[in-house]
Amino acid sequence: MKRSEERLVSYLEKEKIDAFYVHHPVHVRYICKYSGGDAYLLILPQKFYLVTDPRCLEHAQDECPEYECIDWRPYGSIESCLTFLVEKERIHSMAVEEEHISCGMYETLQKQCGCTIVPTRNVIEDFQEVKEEEEISCIRIAAEIAQRALEKLYASVRPGVTEKELEAKLTMYMAIEGADVKAGFNTVLSGRRTTFNYGVPTMKAVEIRRFGLDSDRMQISWILGRSGKNCGCRKGK
Repeated sequence: MKRSEERLVSYLEKEKIDAFYVHHPVHVRYICKYSGGDAYLLILPQKFYLVTDPRCLEHAQDECPEYECIDWRPYGSIESCLTFLVEKERIHSMAVEEEHISCGMYETLQKQCGCTIVPTRNVIEDFQEVKEEEEISCIRIAAEIAQRALEKLYASVRPGVTEKELEAKLTMYMAIEGADVKAGFNTVLSGRRTTFNYGVPTMKAVEIRRFGLDSDRMQISWILGRSGKNCGCRKGK
């Protein structure tokens, strides 16, 4: 049993709750390390379920052999599949991540499941605050990947190259260096756009201009260094 699973089982035992439904995709990956999509977890002290669709079933079974992987499609909905599992396991109380499921899903679970639905907040987030050695190692590796990718990218920063081209190259270099997850897009900005904390790369070309003591090349190098490391550290836990 992984440490993340142990923590969740301990929480259930402490709170005297029969099961925990994990809905948020980031939390699903944190708990079971499954790298695919469309996945949800139902954790019981002695039994783990991974609910997914038929496109992902084989992938889930390969990466999470300790989980019983269930295709939710024959049941018509996630809620109906959970209802089946609640009845099968005779679950009397089920915790849910109230900040990560819709009001509609919460109401449907209350009506269908026939068990007490226990809304929770920040349970898994609190687990994530304390990093395990494996997580610290992954963060260190991610930062090293980002640094190597940035060093390769600096050679491409020249007048005329666009932000989109640099962003594409940065993404490619990070993949080549070993990154396995892309967090949206990498922030690659130039000139005055370097002040945009959440700016999206455009077809704007890099220019050489003077801003006080800094050239445009220096500014883009700074934003690449700052944002590239952030993206790298979000590698995939």
